[in-house]
Amino acid sequence: MASDFREFLTFTSSQKEVSLVLAKDETVQNDLVQILYQQGFHQIHTVSELLKIIAAPTKVFYLVQNELPVDIYEFIQQYPTRHISIYDKATKKFVASRPIYKDVAVILVVTKDNLEKIHSQNFTLFDKVGLTYQE
Repeated sequence: MASDFREFLTFTSSQKEVSLVLAKDETVQNDLVQILYQQGFHQIHTVSELLKIIAAPTKVFYLVQNELPVDIYEFIQQYPTRHISIYDKATKKFVASRPIYKDVAVILVVTKDNLEKIHSQNFTLFDKVGLTYQE
């Protein structure tokens, strides 16, 4: 598992879509998250963080804890367009960002159970994301 996942991560940089990591359960998810940290990825918790950080080379991941926040889903949808504009609940303003893509890796990490919850929110992911790893 670990070597395959590390190899997958080498391809996530400079992609024009958010990459998806799908774990069969929370135990596997925790193992994958540890590898992400070891490989220099940083966890982000809000779309505000994400919008600020993608304007420079970076490696980040968002861990879906239960349901997928609407603003993160909007980010995933807009990321390939090269212009992102999302309402920031914290500042109560629209925030715009232009990802540079080069040397930027954005990964969404989710368990299969949480993926089902995302689908019950009427969000589709597979047609919105790029590279996908399943463990």
